[in-house]
Amino acid sequence: MVEEMATHAKKCEDAESFDSTNLEVSKFQGVNADRTAKIVLSPWQNNTDKRLLISLDEDVPGLALT
Repeated sequence: MVEEMATHAKKCEDAESFDSTNLEVSKFQGVNADRTAKIVLSPWQNNTDKRLLISLDEDVPGLALT
């Protein structure tokens, strides 16, 4: 999981997007719960990349239900 967090930090070009990244730290259950935890990086990320937003804006009308 540390590698995934490092990759996200390296490729994240926008401070606002990085600040809004949701990381959850939770304890494992069982014997080693006091020493072991897991980190979950949320798959939902704030994105301010104008190129991506324009592309999504162009694609959305095609998703309308008929």
